[in-house]
Amino acid sequence: MGPLLNGGSSYLIEKETLLNPDALAEEMFKNKITTMVVTAALFTHLAESRKDIFSTLKYLLVGGDVLSPAHAK
Repeated sequence: MGPLLNGGSSYLIEKETLLNPDALAEEMFKNKITTMVVTAALFTHLAESRKDIFSTLKYLLVGGDVLSPAHAK
């Protein structure tokens, strides 16, 4: 809701794309995504599969569970 109130856009990603790190990275880079909100489990999966997926983000919001210190770094 925040981006929409401030002139930004929101992107909803299909489940199949969201769970495929390569497809998700392609969508994020293509659409110039700068903010991402994910669960801790999805963050861990993405961090282990493709660390560069977070390279264009200004903000990353992760919640729902405890993150390991290694993944948080």
